[in-house]
Amino acid sequence: MSNLFRWGILPAFLMTFSGMSQDIAAPSMANVDLEMEDEKKIAAYRVAMARHLQLGIIWTCIVELEEKDNRAVLVATLKYIQSPEWAGILDKCPPDYRAMHLKMIRESGKLLERVEREKMTADEIQNAYGEYGGQYMKMGGSILEKYRLENCSVQFSSFLMRETEGLDDEERLKALYRIRKDILSGKLEVPGEGGGMGESGLEE
Repeated sequence: MSNLFRWGILPAFLMTFSGMSQDIAAPSMANVDLEMEDEKKIAAYRVAMARHLQLGIIWTCIVELEEKDNRAVLVATLKYIQSPEWAGILDKCPPDYRAMHLKMIRESGKLLERVEREKMTADEIQNAYGEYGGQYMKMGGSILEKYRLENCSVQFSSFLMRETEGLDDEERLKALYRIRKDILSGKLEVPGEGGGMGESGLEE
């Protein structure tokens, strides 16, 4: 699993939801405004957000195994951000999370147009994303803390490492596609408020 992220490229939309959110989010936000919301609605929001994060991570893992170079990975990722599969889940996410990602989708679409028009290199793509990606890191961290999902990406990445440890690239791809199917079907467990994913990462 050491080469799961073999290019060392975690797109900004995934970096946004890594453990660094714990350092960025203001503790004072905590869960104050959540207490004013209907608990069933919040639970549904959390499920949708977790699915969204999981799909982004699993796609990055898959594309880094399937593509041959840095640039191809980045271009494929920018295209996935625009895809109905990833963007479609936003309809079930809370307004603040959805608004942030819709803005990011628009910005990524503009960058993709530039990439294709200017034949940008991998370094140029990364630098261009860096021009606006930082704002999403800060916004994303605060939103995930608000909905008690600040550890979701770290937990899911650890689960993927356990599930694919010791596999060759072909077996790893099969495992990743199986897990992706479980995400889309709703079979994969969403991290809980206090614990997170179990040993299998799947619902009993």
